[in-house]
Amino acid sequence: MKGAEALIPLFPLRKVLFPKGGLTLGVFEPRYRAMLRDLEAAGGPWRFGIVLIQRGREVGTEADLHRVGTLAQVERRRVEGGMTFLTIRGLRRFQIAAREPGKPYPRAWVTFLPEEDGDPRLCAELASQVQASFRAYLRHIQPRGWRRVIPSEPSDLAYLVAQALQCPLSEKQALLEAPTTQARLELEAELLRRERRFLLRYGQGSSAERWGPFAVN
Repeated sequence: MKGAEALIPLFPLRKVLFPKGGLTLGVFEPRYRAMLRDLEAAGGPWRFGIVLIQRGREVGTEADLHRVGTLAQVERRRVEGGMTFLTIRGLRRFQIAAREPGKPYPRAWVTFLPEEDGDPRLCAELASQVQASFRAYLRHIQPRGWRRVIPSEPSDLAYLVAQALQCPLSEKQALLEAPTTQARLELEAELLRRERRFLLRYGQGSSAERWGPFAVN
């Protein structure tokens, strides 16, 4: 398609994947098994797009999708009890230019989105603020379970926080669609302030739905 950069398979989910983030998928639907067979036959890296469902269900029906998603690469796979389990890692953001028919699974022509930081001074200030707020947030939600080093580099930090935050899907998608690292960090600073107020009041849980690492499709 004119203006598009790549034709990729799509894997719609009720989750948002960010660049450098990870998910585990359980694949059992025939259409996505067909997708895996096509990826294997192609002989290259196993890559497809993760896109948040806007309306519809993950299983059995054609869903309406958000236009911005994340290209993912399969890092590990195993078959167990009739289901294929995939461990995937987010690579880069894309925007859907047009859907492409012809396969049992969804495909689309996409353009890849640039990664721009914004104002360097403001990014550094925001990163310092978000890093401190995120550490406090983790002490509430995972007091013994979080041992990962939290990056200070603004872009890496912004994507790590975006993947880990427990917040509504609409806010996850807004973080993914943020045009710059600066805009992403500004939104995260607001979300972390809100979550901290909630946690200080109630002591545990989240003001929104909980997020886990596993999805079935």
